[in-house]
Amino acid sequence: MSQRSPASSSGPSLFRQCADFPDNGDSWREFVRRYTPLLARSVARAWQKCGQGNWPPPEVSQDLLQDVFLAIVKNDFALLQHFRGTTEEEANAYLARTAINETINFLRAKGRLRRKVEEISLEALIEDEGEEGRLPLHLNTRRHSLTEQELIEILEQCFAGPNSNRDVLIFLLHFRDGYSTSEIAKMGFSTLKVSSLNNLLGELKKRLRKFFTDNM
Repeated sequence: MSQRSPASSSGPSLFRQCADFPDNGDSWREFVRRYTPLLARSVARAWQKCGQGNWPPPEVSQDLLQDVFLAIVKNDFALLQHFRGTTEEEANAYLARTAINETINFLRAKGRLRRKVEEISLEALIEDEGEEGRLPLHLNTRRHSLTEQELIEILEQCFAGPNSNRDVLIFLLHFRDGYSTSEIAKMGFSTLKVSSLNNLLGELKKRLRKFFTDNM
């Protein structure tokens, strides 16, 4: 069976084409054409949220996009090789998170952000949501904070499903990074509207609280 053309491929399929056939220029050109607007929007949103202004200067914007693409292609497209999603939204969310991380890393390297804390407080994740939104910290837990990697591993367990990558990203953007649901909707990696994002976050919080209730 002939391989699907890059232009007609789904996001996950295009990821595999770029990772498995890195010398296929058509696949990479389609990847750049399709995802550059999403990556640029994600860079801009992270720049704004970090208090750096509405948009990076043109030369900085180009540097940031270059950093994002370098992160994607380094180590034989390892980032795309590690993608396990199956939907367009997961593919978009995966790349949006990469762009946001690269922007934050850039600002931190330039000394324009405070050093990232080593651990994340479980309370701080949803402390502004009232008693119903709090994690069950009255339980006999050994610790009330997690490293970022530990948190992501827990979220991936809690939010397993066809949109796992998307859901993890939305949760982190809202509860850890402080983006509003309106800001997340404007990022363009998901088709969810603000009302649907609010409903999803409520469901994700319930799953996370249940995880800690059952496992701690």
